[in-house]
Amino acid sequence: MEYVTEKIIDSVVEEIITEKIALFNAYALIKPQGKDYIKDSQVRVILKPLVDKLLIHFGSKQQIEAKLH
Repeated sequence: MEYVTEKIIDSVVEEIITEKIALFNAYALIKPQGKDYIKDSQVRVILKPLVDKLLIHFGSKQQIEAKLH
């Protein structure tokens, strides 16, 4: 499970960097209707590492936001 999650994160980061969006557009990274403890886990396991990798590449949250717009 950890391996698959890491591969998904890496793929989404690569898609954002290259602007060739496929996986990121096709699947939700978190389930917004889920229970709070599940959302918290998804944020911790998926979104936080994703943002950390994007911060390494782009340098700031503002640059990530600009890239996503």
